[in-house]
Amino acid sequence: IICSIADGHLMTNTCNLLEEEIKTTPKGPGRAGKDLERINKGMHMKLPIHIFEGKKRHEVPRQAAKLVTQAGIVLWRHIPVLPRWNKLQHEQDHLSNYIKKVSVQFSMDTTSKPVISACADMLKSGQRQMRSKLKKKYFDNVPESQRITKSPMSSMDDNQWAELLKLWSSPQHMEWHNLKAPRSLSETCLANQRNREKVQMYQRTGSRCYVAQAHAVRDKFKDAEPTAVDLFREFRSSRKTGFVSETVQKALDDMEAMMEEPVREGEEPMSPGRAVREVVCASTFLEVVGLQSKKKLRVPVCSRLEALIAELECEKAEGRQVEQIVEQQRREIDALRKQVQEARDSNRTVEAQLEHLRKESAQKASMIACLMSNFEGGQVHPSSLTFE
Repeated sequence: IICSIADGHLMTNTCNLLEEEIKTTPKGPGRAGKDLERINKGMHMKLPIHIFEGKKRHEVPRQAAKLVTQAGIVLWRHIPVLPRWNKLQHEQDHLSNYIKKVSVQFSMDTTSKPVISACADMLKSGQRQMRSKLKKKYFDNVPESQRITKSPMSSMDDNQWAELLKLWSSPQHMEWHNLKAPRSLSETCLANQRNREKVQMYQRTGSRCYVAQAHAVRDKFKDAEPTAVDLFREFRSSRKTGFVSETVQKALDDMEAMMEEPVREGEEPMSPGRAVREVVCASTFLEVVGLQSKKKLRVPVCSRLEALIAELECEKAEGRQVEQIVEQQRREIDALRKQVQEARDSNRTVEAQLEHLRKESAQKASMIACLMSNFEGGQVHPSSLTFE
């Protein structure tokens, strides 16, 4: 209880200091990261960051904002912008350097999986935004003769900048009607534009991430924990008027209707999370909000995989038992073979002794027969008889 009260006081003081610094700190160039330094000096400690399992951002909005801001500063100053995320993903040195520099101003466990996953997600989105800004400033609507060939950023060398120019100039990335015609949108940009036109349920959280917004709306629900349907409604309704679009309202009505359906015997009632998944098909809403981890989104696959793993373990255990039985039988067979060999050796010894006795008996019988024949003929003197 004492620890929880202390944590509550620490969180309250942290939020108060954050609000005070935001109000009193002057804005302008060269102020990047200064607010966080003053906050740490005011608290006499680094700003604590705790990211829980299954979440990609900090729950407290102020601290989440400071974390994202510091991550953006580190990305701009120290991390090169590479053509694709998978290339940066293979080069683990960049991610390690990124996490190390971001954690300088925070008290955070850089070895925990949630922190590493959150930093990787921020790095991925930041790289995409940086590529878009650089392309818009140095490539779009800039004649080919006036494009710079040297890197405009201190965190990138000329070779890395050349890779970006090569990507933007590739036929897969852009289409040219002819040499004199203006450049058309790239295939990727056209696909993104078409996908944006298909969006029907826009979020109304502003620049705040879903995890922080979910933490901010808890006060509205007081003692009750907001469900996935409640968060879906809050994230897509106007903050001022509470208005929702017709598409969002229809989706909410469908979710409520699914949860109110009568439940058959032996079946589980429809949960809010399942209702959201059913209505908003192919959505990562639950994962982004933090209500469900990425691993749990593929329940059938994971359950089947777990069943296969359990079956494999059972087969391995049975195989080990069979091996033990076979090994025991092998030892018994070896013991029997040894006994048989000893019996054979004993039989050979007995047979040799019998053969020796037979020979002695035959010799004695022949000698007796010879003596008897000599006695009968009177040719042998008794003094000449010798017995062996």
